[in-house]
Amino acid sequence: MKKIIVLITCFFGFFLLPIVVVHADSISSGFGIVIDGKFDDWSGKPMTDFYEEGTNGNVTYKLSMLSDDQYLYLYVNMIPYGGHQSGLQTAGYVITIGNKKYDISFLNVPGNLSAGQTASFSAGVWDETSYTYKTNGVGYVNAYSETFPADTSLYRKGTYTNSVAEVKIPITDFNLSTISGQSITLANSNLGYQHITIEGASTGPYIIMGIGFLLALFGFFGITYKKKNNHEKIGFH
Repeated sequence: MKKIIVLITCFFGFFLLPIVVVHADSISSGFGIVIDGKFDDWSGKPMTDFYEEGTNGNVTYKLSMLSDDQYLYLYVNMIPYGGHQSGLQTAGYVITIGNKKYDISFLNVPGNLSAGQTASFSAGVWDETSYTYKTNGVGYVNAYSETFPADTSLYRKGTYTNSVAEVKIPITDFNLSTISGQSITLANSNLGYQHITIEGASTGPYIIMGIGFLLALFGFFGITYKKKNNHEKIGFH
């Protein structure tokens, strides 16, 4: 009976433990982001303020970067605060993965969107190490309006149209098969001197799965060995 119980434990240790752990890791690494021109799925995700020196943060852009084992996800909100009309910044993005650098550009972005309009575009990746260029990234940009009822020391009274975008880029566009455990940094000096650094999707869940399975097997063979010893001591051969 004990053998049956331990074998069941082995089964659950091998199959169910990784399901629970992988699910948790997927949520923390950006799973659930859908590139469709709707940005509600970015709510609650980590955001970083980018601003140029001398503005004291008054002209602020919000950026985010997330990853899973297949894609790198980018979010760019040109001016969520402030009153300058601004289209999407399409160039100057530099991503560093480990010790390799890549230049990212947004391609075929319409420059005349009216508030409420959404358009798709592609993203290009230039690998500074291998001198290759790939354009499999996809994104959406949306124009939205922001109204300031009165003049301030920084902005004039009026309604301004700004842009927000989301992009996903396949890991293979970086000429990598995995980004597991690697440091990934995003910067753009056109938007500010800040940067974002994240950790690539981890293989941790599979390591934990392996440990769990080995512990279950150890328990099974330990019980078997103990029973065999007990039988030998009382004369059963």
